Amino acid sequence: ELFHNPKHPYTQGLLRSVPNIAMDSQDLYRMDGTPPNLVMPPSGCRFHPRCPHVMDICHQKQPWLVRVDEIGEGDEQVGGYDKHLASCWLHQEYQGATQARRY
Repeated sequence: ELFHNPKHPYTQGLLRSVPNIAMDSQDLYRMDGTPPNLVMPPSGCRFHPRCPHVMDICHQKQPWLVRVDEIGEGDEQVGGYDKHLASCWLHQEYQGATQARRY
């Protein structure tokens, strides 16, 4: 799910920047900005400095971690966690999303 249908813009960018034998080197995606500082992270969403979908709220508040995959009857948690989670303001109103543990 994470590799075939990434929901977080930072994950999407990272996966698009991975070289593939079928592509020309000029086709590689380059994310603008620098990686987030792990010692002194930015306010709000840690990835907003590099996000192509950044909104005002991204600078102010860390988004909740929510489930972003389709919830089907009989779905089970994997390792105590839901199957596909994302912490992104783009998915806070995602249909069927449920509030999960905040990190």
